[in-house]
Amino acid sequence: MVAGSADVEEKEAVTVTESVEQSIEIDAAPELCYRVAARLEDYPDWVGSLDSVEVEDAGRDGLAKRAKFAVGAFGQTLDYTLEYTHEVPRRLSWKAVAGSVRALVGSYTFEAIDGGKRTRVRYKLALDPGFSIPSMIKKASTKLIVKTALSDLRQYTETPLAQQRAKELMDTQGALRPAQSAEASAQKPSAHATYDAASIRGYYRARPWELLQRLAALTRILAAPVAALLLSALQGQRGRALIDANGKALADALAQAGPTYSKFGQALSCRPDLVGDTLASALQELQDQIPPFSHAEARSIMREELGADADELLASMGAQPVAAATLGQVYKARAGGKDVAVKVQRPNIMTAVAADSVLLRAGAAALEMVRNPVNGERVIKPELVAACDEFFSRLFEEADYSREAANLAKFAAIYGGVEGRDGSSRIIVPNLLPELSTERVITMEWVQGQRLSANAIVDVGDLPTLRLGFRV
Repeated sequence: MVAGSADVEEKEAVTVTESVEQSIEIDAAPELCYRVAARLEDYPDWVGSLDSVEVEDAGRDGLAKRAKFAVGAFGQTLDYTLEYTHEVPRRLSWKAVAGSVRALVGSYTFEAIDGGKRTRVRYKLALDPGFSIPSMIKKASTKLIVKTALSDLRQYTETPLAQQRAKELMDTQGALRPAQSAEASAQKPSAHATYDAASIRGYYRARPWELLQRLAALTRILAAPVAALLLSALQGQRGRALIDANGKALADALAQAGPTYSKFGQALSCRPDLVGDTLASALQELQDQIPPFSHAEARSIMREELGADADELLASMGAQPVAAATLGQVYKARAGGKDVAVKVQRPNIMTAVAADSVLLRAGAAALEMVRNPVNGERVIKPELVAACDEFFSRLFEEADYSREAANLAKFAAIYGGVEGRDGSSRIIVPNLLPELSTERVITMEWVQGQRLSANAIVDVGDLPTLRLGFRV
C-alpha cells in the first residue's frame, strides 16, 4: 500500500502496551526544544528516512496537524497517516490513524529546569508494524529510533551556534533542513561511491532496522563456527585438530557472511604461520572458489551495464563462471573474435559492506574506550577505528571496477614494456577493453596462467624481473 492511496481507511483506536521511553537534559529553553522537535517529527524526510511524506494540514505557524508517510522498514514498505496534537511548549504527541501499521504512538514532553534556561525532554514511542517480527528486533529498532531522535534534538539546540542555525532554518518555509548535514546528503551505498563513514552512518541512522537485520543475519551465520573455533583454540593440541577439521565450515560461513568477512578469511589464508597449514588451505577457497551468484543475474547486470555492446559476450560466455571471488565472478567469453575475461560484480554487495562498516566501526570505538581501572590508560593501544576506516576505504575502491580499469591501464604503461634478456616481455599485462567496462563490469584479454600456490614449477630466473635498491 502506498501513502495517499484511496484504500487507506481510518483505523480504530489501538491500545499499545509496550513502549520505549528515554529522557535527556538540554541546555536550551523549552520553546526552542519544542519547535525543533516538532520540525524533526513533522518533516523527518530531511534525514532521508522516508520514501515519501505529504503534509495534509498545517497551521500558520507551520506545525503539521496531519501528514501521510511511506517508509521502508523491516524489509517492507509501511504507510501510515499521523495526527499531531500540539501543546506548545509542554507536549507534542502523535498517533497513526490510518495506513498499514497496527499502531504507532509517540510523544515528547518538555519540562523547564534551572529557571527555564534548560529543558528535560522525554521521548516515548510505541510501534507495532502490523506483521510478525522478532520482539527483540522490534524493541531494539524502537530504542534506536528514540535515541537517534533525542541525539538529533540535542544537535540542533544545545549550543548558541546550533540554536541560531535552527532558528534560521525554521524561518525558511517552516521546515528544519540543515544544509551540509551528512544525514541529509546520505545516499544508498553503491559500488562507485567513495567510502565516507559519516555519510554511511547517517544513512543507517535513518534506517536502524536495516542495520539490525544485518546484525541478526551475521549472528545467525557466524555465531556457531566462530564459537567452535574459539573453544577449540582453548584445547591445545587436540583443539588444533578440531580447528583443522572445521576449516571448511568456517570458510563457508565467511563466504556466506559477505565480502567484508571473506576478505578477513583471505588475509588469514596467507598466514599459515598463524592459523596452521590445514586451516589456511581451507580458507584459500575464499580467493576464487566462493559460491557464485546466479547466471541469470550476471547476464542481467551485463545487459544493464553494457547495453547492445554485451551481445557478443552474452552469446559466447558459458553458463558457469570460471572463478567466483569476494566481489564478483569471472566468465570466459569472446569479443572481436578473441578470448576475453569478463568480471561481473555481485549484486547489492555494497549495502552489506556499508552496514558492516557501521557495525565494526562501532565495535572498534567501544574497544578503544576500554580503560585500565588502575591508571586510566587505554587497554587496547592500536587505533582500531582508523584501521576500520582504512580497510573499508580499500574495499570500496576495490569494488569500483572503473578504478580497477584505470589502475590496469596505469600499470601497463609503467611495466608493460619491461623486457627480459631475450627481448621478450617479462611482465604480461592483459589488454583492457574500455568499451566493455563499467563500474560493475570489466572486460580484458584472456591470459592463461598458473598460480604459484598450485605446485607450479617456476624457474628462479622467472622471478627477479626487476632489481631495486642501491649499489654501494
